[in-house]
Amino acid sequence: ARSSSSAIQSLSTLRRPTQRIIGSNAADTKKLSMMFNRVRPQAHHMDRSTVVRASKRPSNMPTPVDRALAAVSYIVPLLDALQYSKFLFRDVPVLASVLVPLTPVIKLYFSFPFSGLLFFFGLYIGIANNRQMSPFVRFHGMQAVLMDILLNIPSLAERFLLPNSIFNSNLGLWSYMQAYNTIFLYVFISVIYGVVNSSIGKASRIPLVGQAAEASISRF
Repeated sequence: ARSSSSAIQSLSTLRRPTQRIIGSNAADTKKLSMMFNRVRPQAHHMDRSTVVRASKRPSNMPTPVDRALAAVSYIVPLLDALQYSKFLFRDVPVLASVLVPLTPVIKLYFSFPFSGLLFFFGLYIGIANNRQMSPFVRFHGMQAVLMDILLNIPSLAERFLLPNSIFNSNLGLWSYMQAYNTIFLYVFISVIYGVVNSSIGKASRIPLVGQAAEASISRF
């Protein structure tokens, strides 16, 4: 009898910690379930709101109006670069025929003084620096502005730094003609590249001006 009672007592002592462990696990499970029930509606609400915001987010594709404005911006540097086209058009007259559709604009551009300044500031204020325009339009407009500014460098160098003795030698004259051709070809190819990319909705960088245009647009 004594041995059976001692065995029962030992079993009871072993059962108590087991009940404590089970009780603590049940309490922890209850706490976790309560926390999960609190967090779950918030997470569901956040996911739903995120989906709603994503569905209302406008598309990044530029509109046809934006593409047209971006493409038209490149007319200004092209018109200013015509002063460097005389030797190339003389040697390759077929190239001049590409600009025949722009004849009315060219006549208007060269019909009155200070037209270059008016076109330049119209491009800069109206498109490149206009915050009401989309970043896509402003980027292409800024590339056109920077190309137009680059064209002033050889013009100033020719006016103030170019010696007259360069025309006395064949090498000097040939170098002068090649410099003109290179300047015009750079602008001509860059304008075609910019017009094509803006027409298909791409904001591709033009060499020498693309990175600066992107940096200037990102500031505002």
